[in-house]
Amino acid sequence: MARALPDSTLQYLRFARARRAWRSAGVVFVHIPKNAGVSISRALYGRPLGHFSAREIRRRDPLLLDRTYSFAVLRDPLERAISAYRFATAGATADMAVAKPERYRSPEFADFDRFVCAWLVNQDLDDADGIFRSQASYVEVGGRVAVADLFNLADLTPLLTMLRQRVDPGLTLEHRNATAKHAHIAAAEESRAAIAHLYRRDYELIREVSA
Repeated sequence: MARALPDSTLQYLRFARARRAWRSAGVVFVHIPKNAGVSISRALYGRPLGHFSAREIRRRDPLLLDRTYSFAVLRDPLERAISAYRFATAGATADMAVAKPERYRSPEFADFDRFVCAWLVNQDLDDADGIFRSQASYVEVGGRVAVADLFNLADLTPLLTMLRQRVDPGLTLEHRNATAKHAHIAAAEESRAAIAHLYRRDYELIREVSA
């Protein structure tokens, strides 16, 4: 029986595959989890390439972000947290699966407010699953934004304009990676305050993009 490759080797191979796609397209899309990235990746590369932070890209190929146009899409942190919670508790979408979904079947995940106030606030976000890490951790290196452009998911018109100019005048984005239909989640004030504190740098980045 063949022995499974070490995680470090698998990640190296994933990065090599992604780098070939980035170079071929002439665009590096830093795909932040739960930010509509599957549809963008499919439009640019024909498939999702995985989640590589700007820090990891710099570490594996120090000149790539200097030589190739790069961008990322930001999302309102509360909306993203709700999407991440739904994804974690569902276990998968049509395109993606949660790593070790059993971690998210504890009583702390019974509802969104309990998830935020009893679980999320107690996590080291830098060490958490990628769906819970800050968006800043994907786009910053040494405290500075390392991609050429940031876009806001709330208004994708500037992004589409850029992609049509750089990649394909007829490019369109399909809605991908959606979970099944679900009830509306109205977060409690305590949860909103916790999200605002945990992801305060993400809110700062969104304000800068929207200015």
